[in-house]
Amino acid sequence: DECRQLRPEDPYGVAFVDVDFLKTINSRLGHDGGDEAIKNAAACLKSVTSQGSFAGRLGGDEFGVFFCPTDALRLEEKARQLHNSAPPELRSVPFSLSSGFVRAPGTVPPLVALRAADDELYKVKESGRGRFSLRIL
Repeated sequence: DECRQLRPEDPYGVAFVDVDFLKTINSRLGHDGGDEAIKNAAACLKSVTSQGSFAGRLGGDEFGVFFCPTDALRLEEKARQLHNSAPPELRSVPFSLSSGFVRAPGTVPPLVALRAADDELYKVKESGRGRFSLRIL
């Protein structure tokens, strides 16, 4: 597997992804609606991860994604794919995603990259939602 053979010079990518206004969705549509939004968000994340990359729920309305070197080199494309993966009008429960993406060299510890992605996510949330930010370390 490509990620198990990650060399220090190989880039990788991470993303911190948030389901926007999940509390509002829960209040308006109940927890079943919130659960549906989370399932739909997970499906969107799955659609942009290829072999060697993976996504997981970190808790509440937040997800983390690790992109193997092949995907990391196309990280902006992956970010755009995620945000266009399912138009809101085609989702069973309308929701949007905000995300921070970071591409890092293999010498940067993943936790450092994930913290940087979280910082990028908060920049997006401060300037509006439903968008992404990409940073190269």
